[in-house]
Amino acid sequence: MSLFNRKPGLTADSIKESLDNLPAGICFFDTNGFLKLCNKKMHRLSFDLSGHDVQYLKEFEDMLNNPGNKCTRPMDGKYYFMADGSVWMFGKKEIRGTRGAKYTEYLASEVSELYARMEELNYDNKKLLELSNEIKKMSANVLTIAREEETLSMKMRVHDEMGRSLIAARKLLNAGSLLEKDEPVIESWKRTIDVLRRSCDDTEKKDMLDELREACKGMLNISLKGALPEKEEDAYLIVVATRECITNAIRYANATELFVDISRMEGKVVAKITNNGDPPKGWISEGGGLSSLRRKIERAGGLMEVRSQPIFELTVILPGRDELNRLI
Repeated sequence: MSLFNRKPGLTADSIKESLDNLPAGICFFDTNGFLKLCNKKMHRLSFDLSGHDVQYLKEFEDMLNNPGNKCTRPMDGKYYFMADGSVWMFGKKEIRGTRGAKYTEYLASEVSELYARMEELNYDNKKLLELSNEIKKMSANVLTIAREEETLSMKMRVHDEMGRSLIAARKLLNAGSLLEKDEPVIESWKRTIDVLRRSCDDTEKKDMLDELREACKGMLNISLKGALPEKEEDAYLIVVATRECITNAIRYANATELFVDISRMEGKVVAKITNNGDPPKGWISEGGGLSSLRRKIERAGGLMEVRSQPIFELTVILPGRDELNRLI
């Protein structure tokens, strides 16, 4: 028992008895590969794996590489399933005795509970993967749903304007002549034609950047820094946000230029929209346009922030495709 530096009063038998009481299996082989010490737990595990006692290092390692008992099987070279249902791992280490002699130590540890937790984790990960695939499918439909909502809204506007124009036209025809007071009838038809024209334009498949510039043409200049994202859904939402800012900049701020700054930050797409008009006099209350825009952006998994001081600034943050894949 020269493996250990024994204190006074300790005997080889007492050391062997202590090792036998360990819940783990442990054994030692000398430089010639002969078994020098093995506790009861390792003897039992060796017998379960090979069907007999093991006396040599090569025999022990062959047993680990090719267990003969059909009740056990190695998984990825790490885990061993015993006949009683327990799961074990074996570790190898080179040590030195008190006199400098080298020994090979094998330690067997039971990892049944750990393995069970790993199995539960693998099951949960599988369910999360299935859920992420469903989220991806839903995300792919966001653009289609948003466009369908806008198309429906446009159809309702066309229907309302057309109805008012037809009623006015009938009154005009019944009168039999065009008078000055009938000017609102002409304006009504102009509005109807304008709505129909925009409705037709919206159905055309245009490049997102051209659509953004065309939206600003004739109303105010646009200064674009960066480029629209390649992901069509993200580009579409930024275009919608810009259109909303164009309307508000002209109506409330008397702006002549709109600034759109598009950047990438930590896998996200960030768009900041400002203008050179009058700053808001107070806190901006989100009306129908901004509220609708917020719903669209949040439904796509993004964020929208509105600042009123010192200048108006609308920020849209969208999860880029790489970021979305990482999260789900």
